Amino acid sequence: MLCPELWKFPIPTYTVERIVSPSWTKMKKMSKIRNNNEAHPLKRMVSVVIPANEPQCLLGLEADFKDDCCKLYRVRQFPVMEMLQQEFVEAFIKRGTLYAVSTNAKMDSEDCVAITPCGALIMSLHRETAEKLQGNFNINVWSQNREKCVIKIDLKSANARKQIKETMLTFDITLRWIPPDNEYSKFNTDMDVIVSGSSIAEYLRNICQLNVENVAAGCKKMQRFDEPIPTLNVNNLSSDDTGETSCTNDELLEYIGMLALDCTTTPIEYVSSYMIDKPQLKPNTVSIFHRYGLITTEEVDRSIMRLTKLVDECHTIPWVGLHVQGVCNVPLDFVNHGENGVYENYDSAYTMIITNQNLLWSNIFGGVL
Repeated sequence: MLCPELWKFPIPTYTVERIVSPSWTKMKKMSKIRNNNEAHPLKRMVSVVIPANEPQCLLGLEADFKDDCCKLYRVRQFPVMEMLQQEFVEAFIKRGTLYAVSTNAKMDSEDCVAITPCGALIMSLHRETAEKLQGNFNINVWSQNREKCVIKIDLKSANARKQIKETMLTFDITLRWIPPDNEYSKFNTDMDVIVSGSSIAEYLRNICQLNVENVAAGCKKMQRFDEPIPTLNVNNLSSDDTGETSCTNDELLEYIGMLALDCTTTPIEYVSSYMIDKPQLKPNTVSIFHRYGLITTEEVDRSIMRLTKLVDECHTIPWVGLHVQGVCNVPLDFVNHGENGVYENYDSAYTMIITNQNLLWSNIFGGVL
């Protein structure tokens, strides 16, 4: 079998944005950061790289993601009409926060759906599928070839049920429901009933008679010993002019990405290893933390605050890396960089370099081949 000429494949289009700020409190209030979180609210992985032996910090990061509220479920053939039912909306959309996304679907060949934390039902549908819907709904955006469209419905609105009156459309979805205040809490003040994140699974199994499966989600902690660690000019994150004594921002971001992907950084063979160019520090222990699932913005915020406190208090740690990976098949109700989020899957991620002087936020958004 002949190997394809990979170098002749077209390079996917993407954009890179960089922001430098002296503190996370100021940075997260910036319009670009807020807009990014609103446009891409679903995250599937958080990775942290600490160039030091920090087992206590890894335990703290694990505590930032409470297991009681991190239960994930996969629902087979979830009918759209069940998502519009008043009982479902009142119990799980208007109370608490629901995250839901199509399971392993490709936007270019399949219909996709997502329910965002603000209570919006967003569907990327083929034209033939949309034509079969009955109701008074609006199409937010069409693909360039008019073969796919995006429909957005506010499930909290009074006329949500009227917008789609009848359809047999179903989706395989992965979801997570967080009770009010992210804790076990009373369903309302009139009923002495305690609910948890697993209540939605019981509702879908017993009331809707749907096939609901538990999905593994959790944390992974590891340490690498004798790891070569690149240096960084922590006082000048806004520039890549570092001279010969430290690496550039791009080089460090690449290094953090390699560790986030669990790639080897010691030479084994040419095609499967990554070698750090000089300059670099002497080998040291690196602590790595991964969190998988459907992750909230608040959970990421808590982790960033913990990491900024770590570098402020521990002067021997020159920097900390954080990588946040989004979900690639969440439909977008606006045109963004071609047809990403309408007709094509996309890569939505950002990486941060945290030092005791500044924070660098690097965002990449682009198509996925």
